[in-house]
Amino acid sequence: MSTKPVVAQMWPQVSFAQPIDGFVHPTHLASARDGSGRLFVVEQPGRIRIIKNGALLATPFLDITARLGNVAGSKGLLSVAFPPDYANKQHFYVNYVVPPAGCSGTCDGIVVVARYHVTANRDVADANSEEILLTEEPFSDHWGGELAFGPLDGYLYFGIGTGSAGSPNALGRDVSVLRGKIMRIDVETGNPATYTIPPSNPYANTANARGEIWALGVRNPWSSFFDRQTGDFYIADVGQSTREEVNFQPAGSPGDVNYGWNIMEGSLCFSPPTGCDTTGLTLPVAQYDHSLGCSITGGTVYRSTVYPSFQGIYFYGDWCSGHLWGLQQTGGTWQSALLYDTTLSVVGFAEDESGQLWISDYNGGAVYPLVEGPPANIDLSLLQSDSADPSPAGAQLVYTIRITNNSAPLATGVLVTDTMPASATFVSASSTLGSCARSGTTVSCRIPSLAGGTSATITLIVKPTMPGNIANNANVAANEPDTNISNNSSTESTTINASSDLKVTVTDGKTTIAAGQKDTYTIKVTNAGPSNVTGATVVDNFPAIFTAVTLTATGTNGASGFTVSGSGNINDTVTLPASGSVTYKATGKVSFSASGTLSNTATVAPPSGTNDPNSANNTATDTDTITYKADLKVTVNDNKTTAVAGQKNTYTIVVTNLGPSNAAGAVINDSFPSTFTGVTYTATQTGGASGFTASGSGNINNTVTMPSGSKITYKATGTISPSATGSISNTATVTAPSGVTDPIPSNNSATDMDTL
Repeated sequence: MSTKPVVAQMWPQVSFAQPIDGFVHPTHLASARDGSGRLFVVEQPGRIRIIKNGALLATPFLDITARLGNVAGSKGLLSVAFPPDYANKQHFYVNYVVPPAGCSGTCDGIVVVARYHVTANRDVADANSEEILLTEEPFSDHWGGELAFGPLDGYLYFGIGTGSAGSPNALGRDVSVLRGKIMRIDVETGNPATYTIPPSNPYANTANARGEIWALGVRNPWSSFFDRQTGDFYIADVGQSTREEVNFQPAGSPGDVNYGWNIMEGSLCFSPPTGCDTTGLTLPVAQYDHSLGCSITGGTVYRSTVYPSFQGIYFYGDWCSGHLWGLQQTGGTWQSALLYDTTLSVVGFAEDESGQLWISDYNGGAVYPLVEGPPANIDLSLLQSDSADPSPAGAQLVYTIRITNNSAPLATGVLVTDTMPASATFVSASSTLGSCARSGTTVSCRIPSLAGGTSATITLIVKPTMPGNIANNANVAANEPDTNISNNSSTESTTINASSDLKVTVTDGKTTIAAGQKDTYTIKVTNAGPSNVTGATVVDNFPAIFTAVTLTATGTNGASGFTVSGSGNINDTVTLPASGSVTYKATGKVSFSASGTLSNTATVAPPSGTNDPNSANNTATDTDTITYKADLKVTVNDNKTTAVAGQKNTYTIVVTNLGPSNAAGAVINDSFPSTFTGVTYTATQTGGASGFTASGSGNINNTVTMPSGSKITYKATGTISPSATGSISNTATVTAPSGVTDPIPSNNSATDMDTL
């Protein structure tokens, strides 16, 4: 700290009483000072909650979460301010940051200052009563923070940051924009209903300047506060990379104070880094470097009589380190002291009407009463166990962490910090009390309070990624001093065995197949990891009715040991790196005589000593219903186009089964024309056809069996009637038996016609 306590300064001892939790990122605390005794807690997602008579009310005072949408970063609802005589006026003010309309993804934010009204129920505001007073164009970050009414002039003060984040700029010195400034506006005159610029503002009548500006040269004035007794104004400004600062403006100031950014960061030159001109700049009354924190949270000057030792002290803290300081001017000298080293993400302060001083914990979701007196000694212990040990890589590993308060006093701000094993991925973390969050390999669980003699259990689930020995480290701390730190931490070691999730799939891309038809199976074997595997066995013993199998195989990501090409069954011992795969293509023919179903099963098995966390996918089966499909074709021909009445003629009728299936019970018919008389015929076959009449007379009407590829040829000879005239036409047909599909019925009939 740049300001040090002197010997004469007496600083209070402080501690925390029972906190109230159940909040989601409480960013700001406020008292309406309307005689109700209520404490208002602003939640970043867009709600204002009420603590009344020591309890959190279930119904929010204001809920504009739908208006704010998906809040990210430091956007969202920032603060609430109640005007003088709020008890009668029953309206209040908020500021929030929303992305532009139509934004998707990461967008800049628009600062909005708005007025809302209360319903007949004084504990519930009307979310539809919004009156927008001021908006500031979208920018990337550092939107400012706290609204505050001046106790002497009744005007509304608020800060807006430069919006520059990691890219510092000089907007804090540019009076044509609001960014990097403290504003003062009149929102209570009602003329206009939005706001007016007080005529005494330093730039009210300056050309090309924003009249709202009251002070300038701030970077990110997250919190600002008026001493309600004196009217003095405190501004906590978040620094860039080296300094956090508290700026002070005494009551009665005419404004137009330049607090130095970006010429200065705290009391140090920033731009330029050396030899800067500090003329006309007002330097902070307190500052600290980043060895003590990284983001200042301004607080409040305590003015109640409940805690006499707090009187006149400006309390402030740091969001990153949890440090809590006191600041006071004594004899013209500013003095500061570290009062408490907390576990909290300090984000807000307020003194309620009863004289209780409250501090909000952003990450822990609780508000804490700060009281006089030293904290009680406690004894927290941490024990952890793992399940299972040994555990396979890729499987979920559960760490159970038990926190116990072995002492009688209450422990507050209990913080469990767990450093996960480097070779494990996070799955989940939960606690029976409080909440958990993860950042990288660190899991933080915050328990607002743990009563004496009670415990909380944290369940951390991770997934180890590789074999070996891993360790999970956890420790616990609280706001109160721990008399036995030897039991505050634990390291749990776990043996991780190799594990490979081997998976096989098999498909021919269909659900039915005809007997006698060719088919191709795609068999894919994959190692989903996390470990490599050497010696996995891939087997596919094809069904007996799947014949003449030939196969090829390809691998990815270093897979080896498989049969690149071959015939018959698959029986390979392969090496499969994590994410590697082998794909087989196996082609064969379904037996002509096959019936029922064609079922092919492929398996993959890990080698001895390798765990497979999901054995259910080590086998796969493709099943097709066997159907019968025979392309039966008939032709009839006498090799002429004209014939002579009274002469002999011979027809050749050829019936063929083009497959792929056999056809048993096919019907061949040729009812010769009445003018074709004295018919005799003979029949021969190839390919194993049977059931036909080898020789006969009259019409042909045979029920035959025709294997795929077989043929029956009839030769029918007769005499054309001498009295026949016109033409003679002969038609032959073949009909597939029941249960056999003929894919081309158009060739099931053929006709030969001659002119007489």
